[in-house]
Amino acid sequence: LDTTACSKVIGEMTKPTADLPVITLMRDQTIGISVDPTVAKYGWNIRLADQNINPTTIKSTYYRFTNPLGSSPANGQYLLVLANSQAQGARGIWLLKVRQD
Repeated sequence: LDTTACSKVIGEMTKPTADLPVITLMRDQTIGISVDPTVAKYGWNIRLADQNINPTTIKSTYYRFTNPLGSSPANGQYLLVLANSQAQGARGIWLLKVRQD
């Protein structure tokens, strides 16, 4: 599963009332995500609001980016962190809901 396909499946399967962790961001705020060295070893990717945040697979334990959302719906957007496996496909998925302040 690549990040695009994974994001689509999660978006379709997640109910609007799902109890997900929520983070609130301001426009142009810097966001930093760190992962365990084992996750970094095989690479990981980030998607926010159905768009890839990183141009290539991340192989470091820390990645930061500026919030690209100009606006977001009142119910928020999904932030997806997808850890790759040694073989083709996903090893783990972290899903958060992002709301804009």
